[in-house]
Amino acid sequence: MKIGDLVQYRGRLSSDPEVLDVKEHLRGWDKTGIVISIGIWSREGKYYPGEGITYMESSGNITEAHIEDLKIIGS
Repeated sequence: MKIGDLVQYRGRLSSDPEVLDVKEHLRGWDKTGIVISIGIWSREGKYYPGEGITYMESSGNITEAHIEDLKIIGS
């Protein structure tokens, strides 16, 4: 995955937290956008360099996601 790729966030799973329990900039289910940065993803006090993806949707909204939750649909 690289800056400029068109990506789509996976669909919402039943094991995901309730929508209102997720920060708004992390609610990317089923949305698509262009990768604008690649950085560090953190989870439970651990840091994963290169696994945090930030993308911009066509609406201009910015969403952060873990690389494993995205698929490339165009480059």
